[in-house]
Amino acid sequence: MSEGKITREEIKDIAKEVLSFLERNGINDVSDLERRVGTVSGVANKPGDVITVENRPSNENTTACTISYITSGYGIPMEARLNTKLHYTKITIKGKFQSRSYTPFSYDTFGNLVQGRELECSIDALKESLEHLTFRQKQ
Repeated sequence: MSEGKITREEIKDIAKEVLSFLERNGINDVSDLERRVGTVSGVANKPGDVITVENRPSNENTTACTISYITSGYGIPMEARLNTKLHYTKITIKGKFQSRSYTPFSYDTFGNLVQGRELECSIDALKESLEHLTFRQKQ
């Protein structure tokens, strides 16, 4: 991530890491993910990068089970929030590119476009979206 600008290729690699985390930990439904709340997992070959699972406040006085990919010095380039009460998953990515399947809504302090996508609340839908980020050059 040169000068804080996140490339499409870096988001692709991050999506692969999150998918690998889900597979390694046997996360196949939201209840599996909820059992991992409090997890902080290092990322192989990327010192300082971690994947965390936390419960965080969400809309309408609810909480969302949140998976964050955190990089040292650049914040959170990818995050997924699964809210079972409101029945949605929101994926947020940051980058110096526009992804067709995501709606831009802000810029971060490095000038990366912050963009989001809303899905049904399921691990399968999350995995499918991560796989799209992994395999497609333009989404």
